[in-house]
Amino acid sequence: DFTTSGLTAATPPPSAGVPSMESSDVELRAKASKSASASALLKDSSDFVKINGLTDRETPFNAADETALIELSHSVNARVAEASIRQLIKLNTPTAKAEVLRLVNASKSKWTRLAGAQAISTIPGNEAPIILMTFLQEIDPMIRLEVVRLADVKNPVVVKRLMWSAVNDPSDEVR
Repeated sequence: DFTTSGLTAATPPPSAGVPSMESSDVELRAKASKSASASALLKDSSDFVKINGLTDRETPFNAADETALIELSHSVNARVAEASIRQLIKLNTPTAKAEVLRLVNASKSKWTRLAGAQAISTIPGNEAPIILMTFLQEIDPMIRLEVVRLADVKNPVVVKRLMWSAVNDPSDEVR
């Protein structure tokens, strides 16, 4: 005869808490991070919360978030750094652009460099496509291939550089 007297549920029901950056529950903080400032994301201890707040935004960041986004772009977690670079370039300020260029050239993470190259390709104007061509010197063929895909073929300087790469790049995929 099977009886259940004296047994309790193995897992408690999920809390019906309200999303807040002050919550001790990571899931609730992650939900609240969609509209949190970059400073609040920087202070949070969870990379999950930071990534969620950087990638799943309800409202765009503004110039007041620039310093915190720069700090987040220095994260040892490449995913946090990548997501913050993507947000930093959207600010379209001279400081943000300079920081993205610096990070892209200094980062040891290929994912951060790739994100930086992709971010640079979104900058309006004639300089960004030419700057992007410097990534054709990357060691990683994946980054060079992405640069070729992102290239603005309306720019004659870019076309000349792509033609050189079409002949001289060591990777078959990039050529």
